Amino acid sequence: MCLETREPPYANTNHAPGRFWSAKTRSNTPRGLGILDADINTLEALLLAAREADVNQEKTRAAAPLTTGESNTSANRIIEAVRNISAKGVLESARDPKLRAQFDASTTARL
Repeated sequence: MCLETREPPYANTNHAPGRFWSAKTRSNTPRGLGILDADINTLEALLLAAREADVNQEKTRAAAPLTTGESNTSANRIIEAVRNISAKGVLESARDPKLRAQFDASTTARL
């Protein structure tokens, strides 16, 4: 005997499509194969958990670009602030070579 793999005739149900749904609706067939109702319930619960995990993973993935965008915005603000501070340091030390040398030594990277 073969379990059906077609979808249930009605949409938006809690029944799992495919084999589990068919096994549930044809309760004599699974029992004849030694499959207990508890096994079917366990498989349905596992399938539901897998679907929920898939939905959650998809939501997380879809939200990731927004998170990356926010991180980029923050990083760009920090870089701009560092550039402004560096420019002010250059202007402040422009007439004093000793102070300029100290400023240049204290800055390790130019942005």
